Amino acid sequence: MNRTLPNPDELDQSPELAVLAVLDVTLEAARAALLSVHGELRGPEGPEDRGGLSPSLVARALIALGDALSSHISIYHDALENERLHSLHQSSRRDF
Repeated sequence: MNRTLPNPDELDQSPELAVLAVLDVTLEAARAALLSVHGELRGPEGPEDRGGLSPSLVARALIALGDALSSHISIYHDALENERLHSLHQSSRRDF
């Protein structure tokens, strides 16, 4: 998450951005906490597979899912920006 929080004008147009911003920050905090607790996930080897469900394996899956969700939030932001620019372009064409 490297985006800024939405401003009031952005929220007027897309109020869902408020919740998505909170979710994205929460995902970032959860990722940091999981990596802190499960330091073995920071290395290239990852957790040791002991055959079965371990907290480290679940943490790794949660981090991957959180990263994917964060990526999709970013894609949603890009789609909104593309739509806004398209609307501005269409509006400026009608003015002529």
